[in-house]
Amino acid sequence: MPFCVQCGMEVNPADRFCSKCGAPANRTPQDSTATGGPTPAETPQETAGAQNGGPEPKYVGVGLRFLAQIFDAIPILIFWFIVGNRIAAATGGLKADGFDLKGIPALVLMLLTLAFIILYFTVLETWWHGQSLGKKILGIRVLTENGGQVSPGQSFLRNALRLVDGFMAYLVAAIFIWRSGKKQRLGDRLAGTVVVRKNTAFPR
Repeated sequence: MPFCVQCGMEVNPADRFCSKCGAPANRTPQDSTATGGPTPAETPQETAGAQNGGPEPKYVGVGLRFLAQIFDAIPILIFWFIVGNRIAAATGGLKADGFDLKGIPALVLMLLTLAFIILYFTVLETWWHGQSLGKKILGIRVLTENGGQVSPGQSFLRNALRLVDGFMAYLVAAIFIWRSGKKQRLGDRLAGTVVVRKNTAFPR
C-alpha cells in the first residue's frame, strides 16, 4: 500500500493526492521493495562491490594445447624435411625415397630442429600477441600470470623447457598441467606464464 511522502498517511492506490495533507500521493521509500523497487542487495554500490573480484581467467588444459601442437608441428616438419635434405645432399645421405642420416649429420639436424622449435615459438609468442600458428587457429594465447604480454625472456624460458615437458610425448607436461590450478606445465611455472582463451579477462 502506498504512503504519503509528506505526512506518512496510507493512501488509496487510486488517489492522486493525500486526503489528509493534499500532497501528491507518491510512494514512500519504505514501500519501494513491496512494489518491485530495488532491494538493498540490488543497489548499484553493492552490485559493483560484488564484481570487484572480476571473472576467473579461462585457463586452457591438455586437450586444446595438444591440438595446437599438431598445427604447430606443420612448419616444424617442413623445416626438418628441407634442412634434412640439404644436409643429406652434402653428406651423401640422400636416398631415392628421402634421406638417411646417421652420426654427426643426424646430430646436426636434431640440434638445428630443436633450435628452430625454440626460436619459432619464442618469436611468434613475443611478437604475435602470445600466439603461435596453432594457438591462433584454436583461439588461445600465452600471457603472464597477471594477464600481461609475455616478454622475450619469458617466452624463451618456457619454450626451452619443452626439452623437459616434451619427454615421453609431452606426458611430463600433461602431468604438470593436471596438477596445476592454473593448468601450467613446468615451463609455464618457471617462466610465470599461463595459456588462456584468447579473449579471457583477468581480475583487476
